[in-house]
Amino acid sequence: HFNQTRFTATGLSEYTLYHFRVYAGINTTMDNDPAQLSARTDIEPPSGLTAGLVPDTGAVALSWTPSPLASYYEVSYILVSSGARANEDGRVVVKTNLTETSYQVGGVAAGATYTFMVHAGLYGALESTGASVSYSVPSTIDNIVVDESKGTYIGIGAGVAVLALFVIVIVSI
Repeated sequence: HFNQTRFTATGLSEYTLYHFRVYAGINTTMDNDPAQLSARTDIEPPSGLTAGLVPDTGAVALSWTPSPLASYYEVSYILVSSGARANEDGRVVVKTNLTETSYQVGGVAAGATYTFMVHAGLYGALESTGASVSYSVPSTIDNIVVDESKGTYIGIGAGVAVLALFVIVIVSI
């Protein structure tokens, strides 16, 4: 006899269909029309998701340990922050039906923080847990010009260029 309104089934196998029936009763008399529920457990999600910047491309390289039963993966991200702004647009799917255990996400913004996610799929359904990792794309410095004859930086962006040239003039006198 069970006198609770909640039950947790543990030790279930992955990607298995389970049928549950709940009978109500008083003393030894049970209801003949039980509440029924059928549910399939998820496959095991991928694990060990890592992220890193790909040199010279600005893309973020993702790699993960495969899910044993997965036949494909879906890669997505959420833009968490870009400077002081937060993006509330939600999840962006960048690749579906991927059979490899790595992927490069291009078009990321310098200085922004992303949460990347990978979900395993089987028979047209994605598992619900997935693997996730947060990654902050390094800020880049644009427009660096080097005068190799002097071994000195001429300018970094537009605002610092005048100051750097002034320093070079003083050194040259």
